[in-house]
Amino acid sequence: MPEIPNFPHDLLDLHHAWHQPSAHPGVPTRVNPAGTPGAGLEFLVFHRDYIARFHAWYDRQPFADQAAVKPWPEVPAEMRRPDLGWNAWAADVERIIGDPSSFASADQLGTFIEEGVHNNFLHSAAATVFNEPVLGTFHSPQITQFYQLHGLVQKWWEDWEARRFVWLHGVPGAVSDVPVATGTSPTSWYTTPENVQHLGYVGTDQRIHELFYFIGGDGQWHHGVPGMVSDVPVATGTSPTSWYTTPENVQHLGYVGTDQRVHELFYFIGGDGQWHHGVPGMVSDVPVATGTSPTSWYTTPENVQHLGYVGTDQRIHELFFFIGGDGQWHHGVPGAVSDVPVAPGTSPTSWYTTPENVQHIAYVGTDQRIHELFYFIGGDGQWHHGVPGAVSDVPVAPGTSPTSWYTTPENVQHIAYVGTDQKIHELFYFIGGDGQWHHGVPGAVSDVPVATGTSPTSWYTTPENVQHLGYVGTDQKVHELFFFIGGDGRWLHGVPGAVSGVPVATGTSPTSWYTTPENVQHLGYVGTDRKIHELFFFIR
Repeated sequence: MPEIPNFPHDLLDLHHAWHQPSAHPGVPTRVNPAGTPGAGLEFLVFHRDYIARFHAWYDRQPFADQAAVKPWPEVPAEMRRPDLGWNAWAADVERIIGDPSSFASADQLGTFIEEGVHNNFLHSAAATVFNEPVLGTFHSPQITQFYQLHGLVQKWWEDWEARRFVWLHGVPGAVSDVPVATGTSPTSWYTTPENVQHLGYVGTDQRIHELFYFIGGDGQWHHGVPGMVSDVPVATGTSPTSWYTTPENVQHLGYVGTDQRVHELFYFIGGDGQWHHGVPGMVSDVPVATGTSPTSWYTTPENVQHLGYVGTDQRIHELFFFIGGDGQWHHGVPGAVSDVPVAPGTSPTSWYTTPENVQHIAYVGTDQRIHELFYFIGGDGQWHHGVPGAVSDVPVAPGTSPTSWYTTPENVQHIAYVGTDQKIHELFYFIGGDGQWHHGVPGAVSDVPVATGTSPTSWYTTPENVQHLGYVGTDQKVHELFFFIGGDGRWLHGVPGAVSGVPVATGTSPTSWYTTPENVQHLGYVGTDRKIHELFFFIR
């Protein structure tokens, strides 16, 4: 019974008018013309609601046959014929099914379906295969296959919604034939004007490689080798750092060279299309300590970029460059204000707090406590020293490094570290508060300890006001600890890495970033296949 008897004229006219407004004056029609912003979502919503209105009538009819209008689970095999044009649309259907995250919104998905496989294949192919010419017209709702076809479209939308709000897995590193060097971890950054996410890693050729993805672009990761412009390879067992400076629109990578100096690779977005190389570390006569990696930060009021590193004197050193200034890197030793050296094999973290205009560096001391070096911009011109870790009775696990972040609504700075109990610990300080560092154990909510010799990563998502920590568990999966600011006051635990069948490579740590236009949080890690993997989550 392909043709549905006694089909309501008002329901038929509604569909006709939506697609062809002039056909039935006075009947509601679409608001957004096909192909314009909002049209894709309107297409999905209209047909979803139309199917619901149809069932409200159809299901009460004595001839109702639910099997005849049941949604197709996939494009029917008999329609997947080259002579019907299937070959031209198979890849589009595969993208809808296999890569739903490539659609940043339901509107984008709906437009892709309506303007593509729906208008150009599904209806015409079904009309031919099922010998129902009406399926190719605006009166197609009176044919049962219309509901099977649009039920499939609705399934695609529902699958996109479902998969959009769980952690997903991809392998950006698949586009590169150079594996990640053993014992190194990636860095990540996001550039806003071109809306691109980036991952940097050390290859087995000891060069810095980049993986980058244009959001809203071709849906593919791309690969480049910024390190090709430098004749100094990356020192074994060290990892890069990255930062982005907005006024000049430049992306930067910092690494330790085999000369034990800090090197910089930089790229002017919208410039000459070339990576450039410099050696900020030339201004310092103290080499970088073996097996340690630099940190980087950018301070906006004075427009200065900074690199921090551990010297062979086991002190924290700073390299800084005034953008628009004298064109020279400068050198200082923030660690000179502390009498506690940096613990061997550990690297610093850094952050910047805006209301008080202060730059901060945290490191693990030889006393296995977290130390802080801080500098008030526009203040007394001196670095100061404190010991946030003094409030915790759990020392830092040997060979691990801290992470740091800053949450704006409550104006709090945070440092997280791996304790000797293999749990993630947090030190936090309310700016303008009681003047004391506080201690908590976010990792207490997880029964999976931190893998030996790995360090956490951290990020903050603004729309939901949540702080996050990522770490590698002893199960070699990436775990997440997250806390809703203004919520129930509890840390929560999840396992983003559960969606990946590739464990984290031993002795490596994850990186994290957040992309604002699509509202997605990301974790990058090195897999046991020596490729860079990505875990990503679309925030509702």
